Amino acid sequence: MLGDSDEDVFACAWRERRVLLTHDRDFLDDKRFPEHRNPGVIAVAGGSGDQYALGMSIATVMLIFDHAPRVWERSKIVVGADQEMVIRTRGRVYDDIDVMNIICATMYVNNSKKGECMNTTLWLRISAIISLLFTAGHFMGGLKNWSPMGDNPVLQSMRTVRFHIMGVDRSYLDFFTGLGHSLTVSLLLQSVLLWILGDVARTNASLARPMIAAFVVAVALTGVVAWRYILPVPAFFSLALCTALVSAFITARRQPLRAG
Repeated sequence: MLGDSDEDVFACAWRERRVLLTHDRDFLDDKRFPEHRNPGVIAVAGGSGDQYALGMSIATVMLIFDHAPRVWERSKIVVGADQEMVIRTRGRVYDDIDVMNIICATMYVNNSKKGECMNTTLWLRISAIISLLFTAGHFMGGLKNWSPMGDNPVLQSMRTVRFHIMGVDRSYLDFFTGLGHSLTVSLLLQSVLLWILGDVARTNASLARPMIAAFVVAVALTGVVAWRYILPVPAFFSLALCTALVSAFITARRQPLRAG
């Protein structure tokens, strides 16, 4: 944003939730850059060309913000060359800062958040496996035309009654088989997406929550349909899958955004 005003830079950082790293101490002015729209401002040393001061202050910033950048939203921080730090946040000023204690504390916060992400990922992995088992069972059922009582007069009629439509000749069993295998493909896709969603939740569980919720609703409705019109076994699979997905949704907490 070279050439843009400080106000425009500050507004852009707020919109994109990016911590603003700068030499410019003007950003510390609360009248021009108010706290309630502050994404986090870090003023580092070295603005006069002192490479050592710049390197030391950047190293301090990386040690802290690599672990929990979102912790410092609405704060304004001055980082010196010798790891001294002044933090102004929510109307308070802290100028007697032990940098190592800050680093340890932010590492603890982030590790706790990672634990929540891993729990969400684990539940999504379990969901994917349940869905894959459901897929395999559905495919195996298709080898017997999904008939719970084997060959019977209805299946025989479905094979023999044929009709010509849209330039092709089909039987009712063709339609039944085609729809069944299409459902198998959809179930396989569901399994793959749930596995991939586990990777998304590992880094940003809050982003995965709406998608998990959509799966919960779809699976729950599928279970109701299976119970009402099909058989108990697919309904039980839907119940197990829905339970795992609800657990994933509950454990998915809002994660800190990465610093820009």
